[in-house]
Amino acid sequence: TVPSDWDLANIDCRPNNNTGLTDGLTIVLEAGEEAVCTFNNVHTPPPPPKASITIVKSVNWNGVPVDGSQTFDLCINSVAFSSPQCQTVGANGGSVSFADLDLGVYDVYELDPGSDWTVSGGTSVTLDTPDQQASVTITNTRNIVVLPLTLEAVCPAGTIIVTNPNGFPVDFQYNGQSYSVGANSTTQITAQPGETVTITFNGGNATITAKLTTDCGTVSQEPGLTCPANWTLIGESRAVLGINHPNVVFEVNYNFNLDGAFQDYQVAVLVASAVGHPEAGCLIGGGNDGGTYPCDQGQNYESFNVLFDGGQVASIPDHGEDQWQSFGNVYSATIGAGAHTVTYRHIGQGTTPESVTYKSIICVLAGQPVVTQAAPVESQAVTQPEQAPPPQEKEEEVPPVEEQPTEGEQPAEVEEPVQGDESAGGEGEGAQPTDTPDKSGDESAEG
Repeated sequence: TVPSDWDLANIDCRPNNNTGLTDGLTIVLEAGEEAVCTFNNVHTPPPPPKASITIVKSVNWNGVPVDGSQTFDLCINSVAFSSPQCQTVGANGGSVSFADLDLGVYDVYELDPGSDWTVSGGTSVTLDTPDQQASVTITNTRNIVVLPLTLEAVCPAGTIIVTNPNGFPVDFQYNGQSYSVGANSTTQITAQPGETVTITFNGGNATITAKLTTDCGTVSQEPGLTCPANWTLIGESRAVLGINHPNVVFEVNYNFNLDGAFQDYQVAVLVASAVGHPEAGCLIGGGNDGGTYPCDQGQNYESFNVLFDGGQVASIPDHGEDQWQSFGNVYSATIGAGAHTVTYRHIGQGTTPESVTYKSIICVLAGQPVVTQAAPVESQAVTQPEQAPPPQEKEEEVPPVEEQPTEGEQPAEVEEPVQGDESAGGEGEGAQPTDTPDKSGDESAEG
């Protein structure tokens, strides 16, 4: 039997020089022959005792989002090593083992992970017992260096935007309440208009004053449209021009008919338009409603045209975000009786949805009535007004024929009428003709 820690190397039998393997040898002896066998043994000392070390890595990210590319290098070193032995674990830690270690003293540690980490654990381990299994835990805690949160006062009044420039969420407190803002993100808090707002967070605080209502603008009021004095309102039109498909014509037609009782009419088309959505309470101007839908959409082509009987008569421009504007009388003309059409037309131009709201009234003023010539009635005699007879001309005065007296007879004497005596029937000075017959030829002898 080979003693412990020894191994049979071979068997040598002489003089026959028979040698064999370590598992035995068969020799043949002749009569009277003597053989001497030598068993050659080799001493094999037992292997040195071995032990092992396991390193457990614990990682505390301390609320910071886990960086999947992060690694940690765990090492042991001993005087028996020419260089340290290291193994790597990932961002969430884990464990590594170093086996078949000779008994002795070992340093257990982690290579420097950088300034973002605080490392605890790691020590010197003594292996003094065969098959010993030592375990060491090394903990890494993520250092939190919080960059200050920033505040921005925006509209609507009282709205505060909190911005986190850090690559991890940060908690903060405002007005006795706790909030959190995500990594490289923003959140919104609502204060009173004009309030001084202060938030606190790990390592600091921030303060700002919220905007007042007057800082953010006002809501545009819808204007009224009224016909001129003595004109007649014959129609109203209101609609939203536009849908979710660009580059298409959207129009509304308003038809009306004017009575033929008048020779012509004066027509007036009055228009107002709303860009954006003032009817939803949006503040005048862009970017002052805190992104509240449907405000601050910033559409670029909110214009439309006005056509009368197919011909364009006015172009209503885009005039500012989230507000009404009255353009008053955009078209005036003299038109005839009959059917007419006013068209409100928007042509999509952009690549995004766009629309415009309009309102309009149509007013007319009637001209002169149409005059028709009436035929005379047969039973009614047409009479001319009675005229006064023309004055009669005064007859020329003929002197009386003087009779020649007969022989032996004397002529009679006649008295001349007294000058100016109207009773004599003669025409006195300044007398005017009258409508009565002239008496100047009727003389009366006196005496």
